[in-house]
Amino acid sequence: MNESKPMKTKKSRYESDTRTTHHGTRIYRRYRKGTWTFKAEVQGKVYYFPLGYDEKAAKALADRIKGSLMLYPISKVRAEFCQKTLARDDASPPTVGQVLETLAQFQKALGWQDSTTKNYFDTLRSMVRRVTGKKKLADVLAYNCGDITPRFMADYRNLMLEGLEDHDKIQSRKRTINKNLRSLKSLFTKKTMKLLKEYDLSFTEVLHEEEFYHGLKKQYRLPPCQLIQDTFDLWHRLDGDEFVLLGLALHFGFRRDEAYHARYDWFNVPEDAEKQARATIRAEKGFRPKSGHEGFVLGSREATVAILNKAKGDDYLITWRSNHGIKLFDRTVKKLREIGWTRNNPLHELRKLFGSYVANTESLYVAQKFLRHSSATVTTENYADVITDDAVLQQWSA
Repeated sequence: MNESKPMKTKKSRYESDTRTTHHGTRIYRRYRKGTWTFKAEVQGKVYYFPLGYDEKAAKALADRIKGSLMLYPISKVRAEFCQKTLARDDASPPTVGQVLETLAQFQKALGWQDSTTKNYFDTLRSMVRRVTGKKKLADVLAYNCGDITPRFMADYRNLMLEGLEDHDKIQSRKRTINKNLRSLKSLFTKKTMKLLKEYDLSFTEVLHEEEFYHGLKKQYRLPPCQLIQDTFDLWHRLDGDEFVLLGLALHFGFRRDEAYHARYDWFNVPEDAEKQARATIRAEKGFRPKSGHEGFVLGSREATVAILNKAKGDDYLITWRSNHGIKLFDRTVKKLREIGWTRNNPLHELRKLFGSYVANTESLYVAQKFLRHSSATVTTENYADVITDDAVLQQWSA
């Protein structure tokens, strides 16, 4: 007679080792040589009880705690079993404002770029707004981070997915939730928590146990060929900063901040018309390439000459230096929308077009190097598609 095998339960990445007592009490430890912990949820709030290193003693203690929770209020149980934790409880959880103010002071020490810091901070504020309905910035900054509970996270997911019925839109929204959750977890790492040690940070356990949605990978696909041709036609009609911005994206795969910080001395145009021009992306004062990946890109000599000739700056190619060029970017994106671009970030889509062009005319390896990706997987899944229309390929040499 065949015995049915027990189903395997999926472990959280933060619960690398779990055990269950004879009474069904579950304990876990994050690391193989770490301490055991018992987690209990009472009225929507999660509490953690440290159990020590010995597994047998930890199981016995967990059963005692679980039994006490059935008989006594949480405050009394914690007083009996959580002395070290209670010793820290004179400190209260930080407010959103206190977190942001503290971490902003150490941005450089943490190695965060301005864009990274803005992304992390905006994510925390937007999640609080979404769940609480608070509109005023002062109210959001005053929000107690200790109220970020499992219920808070569940409400956030529900509100983000509310009203969506189309499968593709649901998948897209789940990707957004994953991105925001990743940013929020990055805001509360071991390094940042040391800077916030004066506060009660027990709420961060909830964040780190939140799991991502799976099965959401989306293979990059080229836009319609006509839209690609229309994009090149638009580029040829533009002038000044807009021409430079689109040209750097289409012919060199520059990101926004790379285009904004591009200088004349980044470019080397050979005298031989048969050779390609070279653009070198390097870190400078006030600018650091994404993930610190410096490098070079080869592009059309003819396009490079056109870009440099139409650039009107003295040092930087782009003359619009106000507010990090946001008005220029917004104006250019608007024109891309007018010719039919509906994807989330049209300017970044031009970088993907360049990646596909290089992957088709050179190789995936060259595309990875030119785009300065950490792996070829990033390139092939997000930036490269097969171009079968010769008319599209010719746009880069026209």
